[in-house]
Amino acid sequence: MDPRISRTTLRVRGYHLDGYGHVNNTRYLEFLEEGRWAYFDEHSDLSAPLQQAGIALVAVNINIDYCAAAVAGDDLEIRSRLSAIGTRSGR
Repeated sequence: MDPRISRTTLRVRGYHLDGYGHVNNTRYLEFLEEGRWAYFDEHSDLSAPLQQAGIALVAVNINIDYCAAAVAGDDLEIRSRLSAIGTRSGR
């Protein structure tokens, strides 16, 4: 796999589900945040200089296209990468 990409896996548990038996839409954001944090854990060469400079990377805009519902027992893979970084934002 491309070394610029971080791969995180997690299993959907019962507490991730809503009353309809599938992952609630807000939980997907938590899953994506797991991927983002894992990316910077694996790429400390990028995160350490930012932290030393007092720069924090925070999510300010999230767009998610839902393709299929995840349910209990599903194993999900989150792939993350930093595709662009500017003076005030990153993608």
